[in-house]
Amino acid sequence: MCFENKDFRDLLTNAEFTGDLAMVAVDEAHCISQWGGEFRPAYGRLSQLRSFVPTHIPFLATSATLPPAALQDVRAGLLLNPKSTYVVNLGNDRHNITMSVKTIKSRQDFDAVLPLLTRNGCPPALATDLLKTCIFVNSVPLSRELGRFIQNYVPAAFRSAIDMMFSLRTARAKRRVMKEFKQGDVRVLVATEAAGMGADIPDIEQVLQFAVPSSLSRWRQLL
Repeated sequence: MCFENKDFRDLLTNAEFTGDLAMVAVDEAHCISQWGGEFRPAYGRLSQLRSFVPTHIPFLATSATLPPAALQDVRAGLLLNPKSTYVVNLGNDRHNITMSVKTIKSRQDFDAVLPLLTRNGCPPALATDLLKTCIFVNSVPLSRELGRFIQNYVPAAFRSAIDMMFSLRTARAKRRVMKEFKQGDVRVLVATEAAGMGADIPDIEQVLQFAVPSSLSRWRQLL
């Protein structure tokens, strides 16, 4: 958190820096509502930034998902006055994304995922037979279970093309996994929503959400 980093705190109290400041932008602002409680309390303290910057500096909050309740939380969390702020809603429709719902037997029905990993539904003979896929799950244990299940399904020669991403991995491991996924060395990434935060992988062929997500907003964020 920026307030706990001495160098950043010193920067915020530097008059020369704040004098050149044009705007404070908060990306992924839905996290204020979604994670601003006990899980990531720092998100709930972002309003403290106002005590470090001149009062005329505008705040910008952006997100792909801000339903009315979340928008109210963001306004409260950033001390945005509804009378002096406005909302631009560009919608969530993407012409290049098609959604489909598949029925599974249970949250342990990993077999249902396997035919979706290749174009013909058959076991892959090569790593390149695997569609570049991100599979989102709702918990860290489930990401490990499903990731290992898929690793055991593919030939041993390219099991490294299957990897997992979740918050408990080290910063170094996270960087490596995301780099390899972006380069195409990792073809199937099983992940919690931590992998979706700020990720920009332009050539993903499909995104799977395994089991029902906790909310429509979280599901929409993953797309």
